[in-house]
Amino acid sequence: MSRPKLDGTALDLFARRPTRSFMTQLSFIDAATMKPDGEVAGYRPRQVVELCGASDAPTTRVLEHVVVSFITKRCKAHAKLPQERVFIFDHEYQVSVDRIEALVARNLAARQQDEAVREALSRVQMCHCRDSFQWLATLNHLHYELLDAPTARTLKWEKRVEV
Repeated sequence: MSRPKLDGTALDLFARRPTRSFMTQLSFIDAATMKPDGEVAGYRPRQVVELCGASDAPTTRVLEHVVVSFITKRCKAHAKLPQERVFIFDHEYQVSVDRIEALVARNLAARQQDEAVREALSRVQMCHCRDSFQWLATLNHLHYELLDAPTARTLKWEKRVEV
């Protein structure tokens, strides 16, 4: 009897796993993901995007809309919220949790609103850092927190022995 051969590592499997993009629902932001054929691809997980603007531009409000679009992205098609997390580093104390909560509530259907809003907001972590040392300590803490967190659902397998 031949044994099955391994064809890759767990990291290879994770890298091959399909990812879903998401749209921010802000046309001027989503336009940046347009392919040459005119199709808008959306943003992929772990993609880094820098949003720049003049000092009077509402970049914080745009960020709040993008965060809400991300944490509620599958709610319109499915009843279950996604499990992705968002970390916001707000050094200028301009991001408003109340505005994010109102935007989440507006994006969700009324029947699932209260519990879903609480669950969605539980995955948003706001980090306020006074200086570079606190910012470095926060990044270090998040690094180890994310190393300990599961990256995907865990399969539990029990073997029962009856006597």
